[in-house]
Amino acid sequence: MKFMPTYPTKMHEKASIKTVEYFQQIQSVRAIILTGSTTHGGATKDSCIDIFILLRPKDYSTKSKTFMKNWADYYESQKEFKELFRVGAYSEVHLSLTDGEFHPKPREFTSGLIITNHRKNSKNYL
Repeated sequence: MKFMPTYPTKMHEKASIKTVEYFQQIQSVRAIILTGSTTHGGATKDSCIDIFILLRPKDYSTKSKTFMKNWADYYESQKEFKELFRVGAYSEVHLSLTDGEFHPKPREFTSGLIITNHRKNSKNYL
């Protein structure tokens, strides 16, 4: 099965492609991940484009501010992003950086369903 993003307008598609072209040239980038409504067909002309950029952990900790500054400069200079902004109320690229490290925090009872393992008398939170 092949998954394809569902872009609500041609400008959403062009801005996504422009974003990928920018980040695929940067050696620190390990993955470019499209998330949000464009991934499951719920996007409208007002939708933003949500993208996560996975960086090498050492680069994330030392270069993320510079990385975002360079992206902001690039973003402001490209016509595709300016045209996307005119398409709808929230139509822009929302970029997030991550190093891919996941450090879960202890959860409280309000964090989700509680499943009790009766054999061990312990609780797990979903």
